[in-house]
Amino acid sequence: MRAMRYALIGALALAGCAVPTAEEIWIRPGLSAFEADRTVAACAGNARVQFPERRALETVRSAGIGIGVGNRGVRGGVGGGITVFEVDRNEARRDASFYACMRQAGFTLVTLPGCGSGPATPLESQPFDVRGLCVANGRLAAP
Repeated sequence: MRAMRYALIGALALAGCAVPTAEEIWIRPGLSAFEADRTVAACAGNARVQFPERRALETVRSAGIGIGVGNRGVRGGVGGGITVFEVDRNEARRDASFYACMRQAGFTLVTLPGCGSGPATPLESQPFDVRGLCVANGRLAAP
């Protein structure tokens, strides 16, 4: 019985891995897939022109306190460091510009499941009802 329980838990864990993740996609019912792709590209291009990448280095200081017990008794210590990372200072503005452009063009952002690894047929036009559809390679598809 115990082996069967572990086999069931393992099967459920593997099934959980096969569940496609959710993906966001812009839709405008009745529009062809070509026109939708063209609008996404135009909005992304306009946002990039308005707010080009502006790279900058930022730093974060960190500190830690530790206490340990060893063969020499209780010991303590303080450590610290600096983490340096690169950021794009225009990323939030560029995203906001892109979202505004897409909404102005009549698009709505929806979340749909990914199609997973099975076969999926990309749609030629965007439907009014997205129930039962999924996203494959960034495009609406039917599983």
